[in-house]
Amino acid sequence: MGVDDRRDHSFKIPRPDLSKKFASPNACTSCHQQKDNDWAVAILKNWQVNPRTDSITRQHFWAIKNGQPITVEQHLAIVADDNLDIISRATALQMLGQSTAQLSAPLLKPYVTHQEQLLRLASADVGGLIHPGFRAELLAPLLDDNLKAIRVAAARSLADVYIPQANVASFDQAFKELTLANQQSSWRGEGRLNLASMAMAKNQLKSTEQAYKKAIDVDPYFDAAYSNLAELYRSQGNDNQVASVLNKGINQIPNSALLHYAYGLHFVRQKKLPNAIELFKKVITLAPQDPQYPYIYTLALDGNGETQKAISLLTDYVKNYQQNQQLVELGLSFSQKRQNRQAFEYFMSLRQN
Repeated sequence: MGVDDRRDHSFKIPRPDLSKKFASPNACTSCHQQKDNDWAVAILKNWQVNPRTDSITRQHFWAIKNGQPITVEQHLAIVADDNLDIISRATALQMLGQSTAQLSAPLLKPYVTHQEQLLRLASADVGGLIHPGFRAELLAPLLDDNLKAIRVAAARSLADVYIPQANVASFDQAFKELTLANQQSSWRGEGRLNLASMAMAKNQLKSTEQAYKKAIDVDPYFDAAYSNLAELYRSQGNDNQVASVLNKGINQIPNSALLHYAYGLHFVRQKKLPNAIELFKKVITLAPQDPQYPYIYTLALDGNGETQKAISLLTDYVKNYQQNQQLVELGLSFSQKRQNRQAFEYFMSLRQN
């Protein structure tokens, strides 16, 4: 079965202080929709309720959960923090790709053999960050793990690397489990997407394309299938197919920020910035919580010669994404470009040392 988006009727501990930083929801303003987070903070303070003091690793965890950049050292510190709950640490480990494109085997090794199952699973999932020459040796123990989920995740990360003879039997068995799991879930778009990933790992591009198309057939409202198929066509230089797939996806899922964003990037590559700008502008309304979208929108405005407009918008955006230094740095760059001293001083006041 699938789980649809719905109200869960939960009433979690409100943290409007975090909502101010990360545009996350909280129970106060979700009910009192005419009020803002500052109002909620003031009410809680009046009730003598002080926000919990979060550790620096917990703050960095909120940042990555909100798509904000941190250094790989800060990211690894989250994973290594024994004072955090295991679910948070494992989640951070799975999200290491946000902070680095490659990871050395010694940094991941402690979690491959960790007694906590979630950390072993996360290390298998993130194994693709390890250089192919060292990946098989590092992840081989996970192929014989007592948990099927971990064996399957390890096989997925090893699908495109050379397997030493000593580990071939374990890999083949785990890969059979992976294939069966994907086949059993192939009635859903996610299952077909997994089959496509396996085919891509083996450079079977025709099978990859067919799996993406089948994902769209079985679940026409699964936007990731359109996005991945369009990216496959882009890598093959087939721009007409890219546009066709994204148009089809947007017609089916008109509120998909992912597809509007992908189509905007397509127009950027086609040097049609006005078209891209309109799409990026809409993306912000579709997914206002993601700071990547105002970043790319204002960057496109600058590329189209509308730098001053970009500066004005960034002045507002940084208020909504107060911890996002990427937007601050962009504002500084644009201010220097236009020699706008007032704006430069404003963004400089927000810069974190």
